[in-house]
Amino acid sequence: MLRLMLPFSLPAASSVMNLPTAHQVQAIVAGQAIHIQAGGETVLPLTEAGTAAGAGEFPLLTALWLIGVLAAGAWFLFVNLRFARKLRTLGRPLAVDCPLPVYQVMGLSSPCLFGLLHPAIYVPAEVTGDAAMMRHILVHEECHWRQKDHIWALVRTVCLCLYWFDPLVWAAAAGFPGRLRTSL
Repeated sequence: MLRLMLPFSLPAASSVMNLPTAHQVQAIVAGQAIHIQAGGETVLPLTEAGTAAGAGEFPLLTALWLIGVLAAGAWFLFVNLRFARKLRTLGRPLAVDCPLPVYQVMGLSSPCLFGLLHPAIYVPAEVTGDAAMMRHILVHEECHWRQKDHIWALVRTVCLCLYWFDPLVWAAAAGFPGRLRTSL
């Protein structure tokens, strides 16, 4: 995730991405820039400023990417705010021995840890009568809290927003096998 979120490439001496082709070396030596695109590469002459001619040709792609980032961010924000409202309105506090606040929620499909700044554990009302089940649920959700999974969920969501177009990032976030979690 760190590599996905950095706006620059980290140098790696052993990377195959660092090996230029013979054609690229000749172009660089001749004082030309190489523009690589899907159909192949185009050699562009360098301008006086040292930048390749035609280097600023992608405002449309940048705008499309930004629209995708904003749309994905709005979607995740909407889903999480809706879920937070449901938990807030339906949640009833439980008096249990746990370092986090615990709430029972009618109609909740499974227990969860929710919240970034003030995380809490939410359990379905149906399981609150079973002491052994509650103990297992609380230990499980407390492990998520100790491992900072609620923070990693935010980092995962940011990666999904930035790389909305990349199915491999979505697959990694879903965690094969499994389904994509949309709530933090």
